Amino acid sequence: MGLEIKCKNVVLKVFRLIRSLFIVSVPEQYKREFSLAVNKINVSRAKATAVTLKER
Repeated sequence: MGLEIKCKNVVLKVFRLIRSLFIVSVPEQYKREFSLAVNKINVSRAKATAVTLKER
């Protein structure tokens, strides 16, 4: 049982490390621009997906 708990802890630590690598810290003054840029990307993705699925 002890080894199983240790393995779970290691897996959790690995996932936390991976997650921390993808988190982007944006200074307060650029948050609005960053949010707009991300939203534009998401809209473009949605349009591409809609066009792709519509053709099927």
